[in-house]
Amino acid sequence: MSSTLCTYIDKKGNLYSGFFTKYARKFIQNFVFKLGLKGLYIYNPFILSSVIIKKNILTKYFFDEDKFIIGVADLKLWLNILKNNPINQISLINSFQVKIRRRDDSMNINYTQASTRAIYAVSNFFLHHKDYKNFYLFVLGILFRALKVLYKLFYSKLKKFFSYIVIFLFSFYFLFFVSPFPWYIGKSLVKYDNFNAQALVILSGNGDNDYINTGYQRRYLDAKILLKQNSYKKIILMGRDQGIPEYEILRSLIAFDGFDKNNIIILNQVGSTSGNLELIHRKLSDEKITSFNFLTAPYHTKRSALIWKKNNYNINMFIANNIDNPLTIRKWNYTYKELKVIFYEFVAIIYNKLQNKI
Repeated sequence: MSSTLCTYIDKKGNLYSGFFTKYARKFIQNFVFKLGLKGLYIYNPFILSSVIIKKNILTKYFFDEDKFIIGVADLKLWLNILKNNPINQISLINSFQVKIRRRDDSMNINYTQASTRAIYAVSNFFLHHKDYKNFYLFVLGILFRALKVLYKLFYSKLKKFFSYIVIFLFSFYFLFFVSPFPWYIGKSLVKYDNFNAQALVILSGNGDNDYINTGYQRRYLDAKILLKQNSYKKIILMGRDQGIPEYEILRSLIAFDGFDKNNIIILNQVGSTSGNLELIHRKLSDEKITSFNFLTAPYHTKRSALIWKKNNYNINMFIANNIDNPLTIRKWNYTYKELKVIFYEFVAIIYNKLQNKI
């Protein structure tokens, strides 16, 4: 017995399926054919109209006339032949030698019915011969045919759905990674006052996602500019505990620049911004400070100012400018980390408003 591959055409003679489908089917046919009998549980690789078979084999097995397998009776025939004959006596010619015309009234044009009949034929054969050693392939074949039916039924809807997904992802990428939209969002998170004050408070650590970050370096450069312009009574440092605590690095750098180390105060962060600001307020009150310049990450400035104002603290906060002030240049492309910071601060402001903290 031998069989070939086929090409499906419509009633006008045009290709019924696309290039990809045609060669995907070719791959599956070759793969399943090599599996022999158990491969038929998954897929039928034999094209009936291309089969050449010895007469004595055909008259020995015949086509099953069961009305429940009309249209797929050949599948039952191939199962019986492969059950009793070695695969090396059967060949699959790996070329497209047959064209099959698909019409609206074709017997197997309704793939749901054809697949249901194929599942019935395979199940009947499997149970009759008690081929339990190939149970997993039997179940896989039923699953494969069922999924293919679902794909056929919902193809147009799936195509539309994935088209929407592609459009959405492209639009999302353009909006957040190419356009200046994040800049406008970030702009609303930034607030500066730039007035001189009695003390300087540096809150380091916000605006970076990584555990070991470089945010404290930028805050030091900010402080260096302010120290040249102002004579502060006190400097209060609050930073994250990373490999080396940020506040320890800042204290060493500021002291190296000539500021009296005895007037540098370290405060340990308590977690939330509102908690940190409450701690800063208490310390400033103890030191009898009535105004201070506040240094923090650019996108953390607006939230800090709103929380300070909400609590009606009797000490004036003036938020100092940053060297990485995002308002100075309109940016058109953002990294994932930058977007994450902007999104976090935006959500944090909304959350604090809902909690009536700002």
